[in-house]
Amino acid sequence: MPSLLTALLGAVTRDTAPTGPRSVGQADGDEAVVSILDGLQTAAFLTDTRGCVTNVNEQGCELLGVDEPAIVGSPLREYLSAENGATDYVSRVLETEESVQKAEEVIRVGSADAPVERTVTPLYDSQNQLVGVLELDRDVTERVRERERIRALSHSLCHVAVEFE
Repeated sequence: MPSLLTALLGAVTRDTAPTGPRSVGQADGDEAVVSILDGLQTAAFLTDTRGCVTNVNEQGCELLGVDEPAIVGSPLREYLSAENGATDYVSRVLETEESVQKAEEVIRVGSADAPVERTVTPLYDSQNQLVGVLELDRDVTERVRERERIRALSHSLCHVAVEFE
């Protein structure tokens, strides 16, 4: 079943990745995609059917520590791979056409670890043909910190309870 984004925009990715900056006169669909991605508060990547990035927002560039010209046209797996603690969900989704929802991972970017919640979904055109993948990587650092605080507090309370027995 086509995703909501695809239903609204039609085919938003192509099997050929852009080779340079966006040019004046690109299709309105491309401009709409850029507008939507830029409006998100989370890292977002669009890939074609080869897994190469066709569009990325500012948060995506910040998460991976790259600029847009460096990543557009490159396979996303070059940036999100087992080498940096990430699962290659784009390839999995392209192969199975099944979404991955809210997979939490800690990925290494440079010398820092970034806990993220990753959602990866296939994108279809109006003929229901797979045209690419949308990946959203949400920073969940605060959620992880809160979970660790609760775990530490729970552990402390258990020790206090044992001492009172």
